[in-house]
Amino acid sequence: MTGRGTVNASGRSSQRLLLLVIASVFVLKAIVTLWILVGQNDPHTANFTIGWTDDYQLIAHNISSGNGYRFTPQTALTTLREPGYPLLLAGLSAVFGNALWIVVLANLVMSSISALLIGLLARQIFTDRLVPLVAPILFMLNPGEIVAELRSGVEVPFTLLLLCFFVLWRRALVSEKPTAYFLSGLALGLACIVRSAVLLFPLFLLLYQMVRTRGQAALLFRRICGVAMMTLALGLIMTPWTVRNSSLVHEFIPTASVQGHSMQVGLYQCTHGGVGQDFAQMEQAASEVRKRQALAAGYRFEGDYYLYFYDPKDEVRFNSQLKQQVVDTYKQSPALLLKCASENVVNFWFRGRTTFATIGITLVQVPWLVLALLGLVMGFRRSERAMLVSILLFVVYLVAVCAPIHAEARYSVPLIPFLAILAAIPICRWIDWRRVRQRILIADTEADLAPL
Repeated sequence: MTGRGTVNASGRSSQRLLLLVIASVFVLKAIVTLWILVGQNDPHTANFTIGWTDDYQLIAHNISSGNGYRFTPQTALTTLREPGYPLLLAGLSAVFGNALWIVVLANLVMSSISALLIGLLARQIFTDRLVPLVAPILFMLNPGEIVAELRSGVEVPFTLLLLCFFVLWRRALVSEKPTAYFLSGLALGLACIVRSAVLLFPLFLLLYQMVRTRGQAALLFRRICGVAMMTLALGLIMTPWTVRNSSLVHEFIPTASVQGHSMQVGLYQCTHGGVGQDFAQMEQAASEVRKRQALAAGYRFEGDYYLYFYDPKDEVRFNSQLKQQVVDTYKQSPALLLKCASENVVNFWFRGRTTFATIGITLVQVPWLVLALLGLVMGFRRSERAMLVSILLFVVYLVAVCAPIHAEARYSVPLIPFLAILAAIPICRWIDWRRVRQRILIADTEADLAPL
């Protein structure tokens, strides 16, 4: 009983220390980031995209103003963006006002909650004592996460919802209860209406469940039913948005219609790379190609980078055309598809908007990924295997989703929590080694001095 009480007291002490560290980092980051925003009227930079980004705030403003889910009051209702993040921005605007510092503060709160969940996952997956404390610190101090917190992008809430999903997925793996699977599906559905890239991930989990349950028919059936419950819950979350889109444009659009736009940008950057243009310049050049094509086809629209159509059917039709053009190009040249997909795998981890940003990102990502790989090797045998494999599957899945479409380093931000957990392992092992070595040196010194 004494040993168990000591362990529980040590665990509570570690949790209190983690809360103190997270609160301290939150306060420090809040002071610094708000100082940055107050000191700059326009915090947007060419090197790192911070401030208002991707036009989410335009949709949020129109929702708050009673104009509906559209980019401008004059243009049509849109299907271009998933509804989760614009609705969150609209809610923040309605309660606290339409200011960037409100969004940044909300990001910091969500990142702090994410840090707590990272500590929980690390404690559940690995046996190393210090990993649940070190991993959240690595996450909160990661430059990619800090930059994401300074902009009105989907990365921070999407990351939080992913962590909620994996916490609940772990509960489902342990308990095998249908309710646990269903709750994990609800979390994944919420993540999907923020960023729909996770829509097909249940298929990967289904395949993994089938592989790990070979030869056990009853257990396999129960696990398949569990994934089915998870998928059902995801579908329930997606249903209102899907029904709204179907009634608007009379087509089945479960997520968003932006894929054609993204594929066109990805193909343009792939085929025009190496001509002295940064990623941001190529994005702008790709937008000029889109505008000329839309004008030539007789579409009516506003906007520059994103096109805001006056008819929602035109929006869907034009993006479908862009998607089909890219698909046809890749069908004619499979070698080009292989080239672009390979480049996007690298872009996913290292590519910034400018050359300067790419260099900075690379200097951060290379040691980060090396530490994560070391952690994977060092911690694999002493891990909760099913949960670790599920996380690794998600890493592979997210890269694979982006590879044939479009990728840049900001797309890897949602993976920072999982890499932080892995990267913490070699750091913690080194700390433990240093402690043991120091104790040995002290013991040897005391032994040498004892005769005196």
